[in-house]
Amino acid sequence: MTQFNFLNRTSTNFDTQLPLRILYFFALVTVPSWIATSSHAEDNNDPPRMANHFTIIDAQQALNLGPKNLTIYADRPNDPLITNQKLSLQEITFNELPMHLPSIKNGFRYFKNFIHGIEGRALFENVEVQDQAEFWFMALPTNVAVKKAILQMEWFKEGYGGHAQLRFVLDSPIVLISKKGEIQTISGDVVYTLQAIRSINGSQTWGPMTGLTGTFANTYSLASTQHMANIQAGVNFIEQHELNFGQSQRDAMFQYALGYGTQAKERELYNIIFNSCIQAVLDVVNIGDDAVNEWVFNPYSVVKHLNTLKLIKKNISLPSLNKEFNSPVQKLESPENKKMLDYVRANESKITSPIFEDSLRLLAQIILEDRWTLAELELAIESIEEASQAIKANGRDLSTEVLVQKVISAFRKIDPNHPRTLAARSSVLRLVHGLGEILKSNGMQVEDFLLMLSKLNGGL
Repeated sequence: MTQFNFLNRTSTNFDTQLPLRILYFFALVTVPSWIATSSHAEDNNDPPRMANHFTIIDAQQALNLGPKNLTIYADRPNDPLITNQKLSLQEITFNELPMHLPSIKNGFRYFKNFIHGIEGRALFENVEVQDQAEFWFMALPTNVAVKKAILQMEWFKEGYGGHAQLRFVLDSPIVLISKKGEIQTISGDVVYTLQAIRSINGSQTWGPMTGLTGTFANTYSLASTQHMANIQAGVNFIEQHELNFGQSQRDAMFQYALGYGTQAKERELYNIIFNSCIQAVLDVVNIGDDAVNEWVFNPYSVVKHLNTLKLIKKNISLPSLNKEFNSPVQKLESPENKKMLDYVRANESKITSPIFEDSLRLLAQIILEDRWTLAELELAIESIEEASQAIKANGRDLSTEVLVQKVISAFRKIDPNHPRTLAARSSVLRLVHGLGEILKSNGMQVEDFLLMLSKLNGGL
């Protein structure tokens, strides 16, 4: 049985991969009002490029450690972004429309990059990464009101976790204008969502390490609900919960969402814990009720948190987006994911516990503060996994010192003078001791916590 020295305590069944791989659990999950600055090389004639860095203001409030900034550094700074399917909504003037339209000159606001359709794809047809979304100019009535604000939780049928977004049902239709001047009027039924985007020379793989190391930028998109149903409901399952807000609150939330993309553009960097789709949704909902915690990042905690605040209507049960739009996928469960779903349901109280979430926040914090790059993090995890397998095979104990030395040795093989040979020791020790303090202060048995991580890792 493997043992691990953990803050002068001995625990058994320790998963030596640490909680990093558990972040697959949240793959594809605002920069809210608390995120402020970025550095970005920009030319209006160039395509959007990856920011050099992005700073989250007072981020450690999430860890109850008081105000402190956390900076995300881009893995590929200034790299051109891949924007064929995702762009932030941008407010423009009437004169920037592609053609002169007197009928919408007065009483409207104007935007570009509204998303409605995929070129050459039928309803619910699988969308490939090279496909081109249809970006439209939008004319929105200035006096538009929101009839319903709906939280949508997209649950992945393959793997753990989910994606959050907001649906707004408006009381007026909207006018769309193509770049060629084609015009169509559609229902005022739209979805606001943060979507992470890749860069041309960066990693093309979604995952915990890429989601922690500045590999992706963020977009703040507005799309038709029909479009989102087409690209999501044919693959995954989307729950819908009507939010419990009055007219003025719903309208304020929508107006905030409309303005955020224009402010942020594609300058922000994605982080699976501190700057994801979950925070984007809760940042907008916070406009309706400032008791909403913008720091929640766990998709399994979103509905629970809003229910606690009585912000989800109890007397209304909405159909899934899948059922509403009659998609090929009509339920989340399948023979392939039954084992995974059974585990999540049986352990939901642990998965959504403060101790579990604080542990993952601490991990993300250390990676940002110590500026682990994607390549370094991948090498470190690989060396930890190899050490674990070799030592377990021999039936020997794995100590903190052995773990740290294995990581340092891996860097020395690449470069004897690699600066991470010293930083790795400090960073790994910070992580281990920090997690130990969290577990101890919350009275949770180390064995239970690590067993849970092991179970989740097995489903990835």
